Amino acid sequence: MRKLFQLIILNVVLSSFLFLSLHVFLGKPFVPSLLDSLFSVLTLIPFGIGMIYQTRYMILEAINIAKISFNHLITAIIMSVAAVYITYFFLQIVLSSADDSYIIFVKTTIPFRIFASFTGCIIFTSFIYTRLFYIRSIQSLKTETDLNARLKEAKLDSLKFQLNPHFLFNSLNSIASLTISSPENARVMTTKLAGLLRKTMKKDGVFSTLADELDSAENYLEIEKIRFGERISLDKKIDAGALGFNIPSMILQPLFENAVKFGVGSSAGKITVSLSVAKKDSYIEIEISNPYDPEECKKLKGEGVGLVNLTSRLSLTYNRNDLLTINASGDIFTVTLMIPTNEKI
Repeated sequence: MRKLFQLIILNVVLSSFLFLSLHVFLGKPFVPSLLDSLFSVLTLIPFGIGMIYQTRYMILEAINIAKISFNHLITAIIMSVAAVYITYFFLQIVLSSADDSYIIFVKTTIPFRIFASFTGCIIFTSFIYTRLFYIRSIQSLKTETDLNARLKEAKLDSLKFQLNPHFLFNSLNSIASLTISSPENARVMTTKLAGLLRKTMKKDGVFSTLADELDSAENYLEIEKIRFGERISLDKKIDAGALGFNIPSMILQPLFENAVKFGVGSSAGKITVSLSVAKKDSYIEIEISNPYDPEECKKLKGEGVGLVNLTSRLSLTYNRNDLLTINASGDIFTVTLMIPTNEKI
């Protein structure tokens, strides 16, 4: 409907231009000039309507450009000749009682009128196809952008919910053992594990606050403390001003898992996991370090899913690959995250 309205507006403009050319610039009588300009444009309306509906559902990828160009060329010639002669015969009938000078003028300008009508049809056809290609390209770009966004979101969700199965299996085994040796600890561990899993599954957004993520990570560490007893302790230094900022959901727990696995796994004694959070310029700096034995760590089997997963998520979320750094200095293993600050929620 909108396209038809635009076509009508175009016809009004063309009729006005043609009328001014005939009446004002060429000095032709008012009524013949008005009738001539109106009918000359009206006879080409079927061509315009046909073009609009022909291209409405056209599949651009399937068209043969040479064939369709030839078809439009022939159609434009036929429509131009038909429109000019229909106008000529119409004016002969309407102006039969008037001065024949205008009819003679129309007859002598028939070749020029055919050429002008043909040129107008070609320009209109070119405009329709240019507009069609532009709209389809915008739609294609939007569709591609939407698909990429959905794919990116799906990848993020997939990475976010790749929970470490070893942690889950070990926790369940520990609960099974504790039901005999320490029923109270088994109950506490079951409650904490259920709470952690429930909170994990409820996180359906890409981001959550640093405070929420720290709470989940510390819940995870509390579960591990029940498994390993006094062998694990947490030393934390947190900038309270950073707690309200957004960070990717489920991004801290893999770091704590890594610290526990390689800290406890490579040491027979107690380990302290150190957590430091600070607001620095336009970043939140999160640093987690733990003692480890490089030689013992080589004996531990692992697929390295945690840090690889985390690196992929940061890259997908921020389109950057420099936000995670790893430093193994002496017997201390440190992972540092630099999270660009978002708005507080």
